[in-house]
Amino acid sequence: MLTRDASCTRDLLWRLELPAGDDATQLADRLAASGWRDRSLLPILRDLEGPDGHRVVIVPRTGRVQLRICYVVPPDARAGAAARLAAALSQPG
Repeated sequence: MLTRDASCTRDLLWRLELPAGDDATQLADRLAASGWRDRSLLPILRDLEGPDGHRVVIVPRTGRVQLRICYVVPPDARAGAAARLAAALSQPG
């Protein structure tokens, strides 16, 4: 399930609830293996940047997944960009 993050005011931050049984740590590893740049500074927070500038931030301990839409996406296209990214991330392996 995709919802706008509570702290978001410009449709740039979105929260993604992974389907039951999906592991956020495995998602981070899969993104890193597929070419997403790992910008993580600490192991408690995984921060990965995709080729289009969108980022996925994962808190392994809680399983929280936040999508950060690139600021260059026009405001009226941000919700759609978040939905497309969420759908891509929800695809198995």
